[in-house]
Amino acid sequence: MASYLEHRAAQGMGTDHKVRWGARTLLARVPDLDSFRGLPLDEQLAFNHETHRFIG
Repeated sequence: MASYLEHRAAQGMGTDHKVRWGARTLLARVPDLDSFRGLPLDEQLAFNHETHRFIG
């Protein structure tokens, strides 16, 4: 997650609590984005909207 936050900061994007919370929430459920892509669409869409910054 550190590299994700560094990348956001380098792009001038925020790294506030909501950004960190969304990333942690997603990574607690799936270990990486390849695993996320393997989930059925309804499960992908069921994640809290705060995870969308990280997924995107």
